[in-house]
Amino acid sequence: MNWLLDATTKDGIDKILFLSRDGYIMHKVYYLLAGYRDNSPRAEYMYASRGALNIPSIFELNDVAMDFLASGTSILTVSQFLERIDIDPKQYQQ
Repeated sequence: MNWLLDATTKDGIDKILFLSRDGYIMHKVYYLLAGYRDNSPRAEYMYASRGALNIPSIFELNDVAMDFLASGTSILTVSQFLERIDIDPKQYQQ
């Protein structure tokens, strides 16, 4: 966490977002350490789902992306799978 404080201060970053779930403990530790330093960037805890962040992070539909999209789909219906990747099958029905 000291590395984060050093880097953000050096780079002039004024705000850090810690994303929900995985960032919860880091957010708490940041506030403990930042309290001992002057001019530490402010930090906020932001609610975000992994699905909301992972799908838009796919830039290329390669094998890795396809494996990710298909992971855990053995129990999903086709409609559920399409919904998972934000496709409404009703839009494509004739």
